[in-house]
Amino acid sequence: MRNRRLAAVLAGALLAGSLTAGAGVALATADRDAAPAAAQAAPRADASRTVDLLGSLGEVTSRVNDLVSSAKRGGAVAQAQQNAGALGDAAQQLSAKVGRQAGQGVPARGKGGARAAAALPSVDDVIGKLKGHVQDLLTALQKNDQKAVSDAIQQIADDAVALVKAVLAALGVALPALPAAAS
Repeated sequence: MRNRRLAAVLAGALLAGSLTAGAGVALATADRDAAPAAAQAAPRADASRTVDLLGSLGEVTSRVNDLVSSAKRGGAVAQAQQNAGALGDAAQQLSAKVGRQAGQGVPARGKGGARAAAALPSVDDVIGKLKGHVQDLLTALQKNDQKAVSDAIQQIADDAVALVKAVLAALGVALPALPAAAS
């Protein structure tokens, strides 16, 4: 009899433990399945936007490199004009992506917050300056004015750095302290 009572108590405890564990797993699984779907969607959207904009920024900087390389060779005005057209197209695509996705970034962080972000020019403003300096470069190449070519290349390099800063600001990335561009 003693063994029967012991077996009954153990069986009851085992059954109660199994039911409790099963219910706990079911609750944990239900909570886990419902919550992360919404929580994971936001980071993926931000990561996707970040990668997309950085890819477009990379295309612009690659086109800047092509233009500057052709300008340094000298005498290749037609090639420089072709590279300038490709740069304009890439810059327009970047501008459209930043404009289309505006407001989806993370708020500015770090010292200064919104004030620091407001101090940076917008992507469109930087692209406008870049286009003006590219036109200056093409004019200098047509006139074969090497000093003006050199000055325009320096301005284009400064614009490329400013464009990187503007895109990072548009993404809401806190900008590290960078040294001022040497003029």
